[in-house]
Amino acid sequence: MSVSKNDVKNAYRFVLGREPESEDVIRYWENHANSWQELRNSFLVSDEYKREHASDDLSATASHEDYYLKKCDGDFFWCLRSDGDDNVSQAIRKNGRWGEAEEFKNITKKLIKNKKSGEVLLDLGANIGAISVPFAKDGWHVISVEAGSRNVGALQITSKLNDLDIEVLPYIVHEHTGKMQFWQNGPWGQITNDMIHVPGAELLDAFRLDDLERVAGHTIDSIDMVKIDIEGSEVAAVRGGTDFFRKYDYPSCFCEANRWTLMAQGESVRSLKDAFAQLGYRPYVLRKCLIT
Repeated sequence: MSVSKNDVKNAYRFVLGREPESEDVIRYWENHANSWQELRNSFLVSDEYKREHASDDLSATASHEDYYLKKCDGDFFWCLRSDGDDNVSQAIRKNGRWGEAEEFKNITKKLIKNKKSGEVLLDLGANIGAISVPFAKDGWHVISVEAGSRNVGALQITSKLNDLDIEVLPYIVHEHTGKMQFWQNGPWGQITNDMIHVPGAELLDAFRLDDLERVAGHTIDSIDMVKIDIEGSEVAAVRGGTDFFRKYDYPSCFCEANRWTLMAQGESVRSLKDAFAQLGYRPYVLRKCLIT
């Protein structure tokens, strides 16, 4: 087994932060590296890498070692967290994809089939991109909002290596814009409160959906689909988006309703339904795709 030309280019971009200096260098690594991981590890111990990050107190080395690149179809690389033991990470590591994303894409296409605007997905609680990445691969512009710092890093790397149209916003989504305590807990990161009180919670920036354009720093002309999976803060996000939903003509929303995470944030499935109902939405429980 050997590496491809794109493997070499991606190793340079991912580890060294630059393009290869020549075609000869690319051919050298094509002939001397047996796998992507071997190539990556060779770059991590190179003199250039050590020189560039000598003053970083090993933070850069640690950050690279925190991630694992899964080579998927063709020359596509998906960046995963090395400690990712959740079902999404395991599925991508094993199969190169998250199976439920395909069903979600099919449902979305049917829901927006009569829309004439560009295809834009707002992914609230993007994690490492289980939904964002497949949509971006299909040509969507994706706005991915994620509070977990290492999840953000993984998603940014995936987007950069594969030239995907993903805009990553490292924020909490909530009812108010400001600062909030956040528990970095992999794909299950949550807002801390009297019930969720853990040492080492971080003070992070939060915003309400009504402030999306200000946080993004540019005008957003349209949003066709909203996916919300933010570990119990779904109700707060909806309440903070009255103007947002009106501005974008009430786009279709796919929202998780986990009674346990909602309860931990002082909410319930009922309060989630009520929050959407107050905006004029009619909620459905998705058990099987019956949309035609």
